[in-house]
Amino acid sequence: MKKYALLTLLVLPFAALSQTTYSYQKMKFKAADLDIADYYIPLNKNINESNSTLYLSNKPAADQIIASAMKLKSDSLVVEQDGKAIYTVSLSAGNDGVRITSVENKSINTFTLANGVITANRAIEIAGGTFGKSGKGLVDVILYYNKQKYEVISNEDIIEQLAGFLNELQN
Repeated sequence: MKKYALLTLLVLPFAALSQTTYSYQKMKFKAADLDIADYYIPLNKNINESNSTLYLSNKPAADQIIASAMKLKSDSLVVEQDGKAIYTVSLSAGNDGVRITSVENKSINTFTLANGVITANRAIEIAGGTFGKSGKGLVDVILYYNKQKYEVISNEDIIEQLAGFLNELQN
């Protein structure tokens, strides 16, 4: 019993201070013989929650929100072949673009997404979410936020570009 009490005392402070990144599965799609699961990493519950690794503030300013939306990873994808994970993909609209890593943790390659500065999932979250009540909207592939216009990278474009790149890797 004393061992369990000591273990609890040693582990509890670290568990209480642990940080997380919240995400959820947004969609699944196929590219050739690959199955791809897309896990969206929303701004809400990440940049405004103190236990998140992406925390900025309880009430981030509009410029912090849009900068985070364009810079931070928006999606994490798992690519499977025959039920076995072969790649992980980090997706952001910023300079990092798309980073593909093998499951052996070897960086394969990166490429930049064409046509836009913010991913569709992020634009949808900002236009319909908790970040500001007025002066925002999403029309076609343009996000209007904080009196500015931002070109959106559609999910269709992301899927097409990623599928093409993965197809090249497989050949």
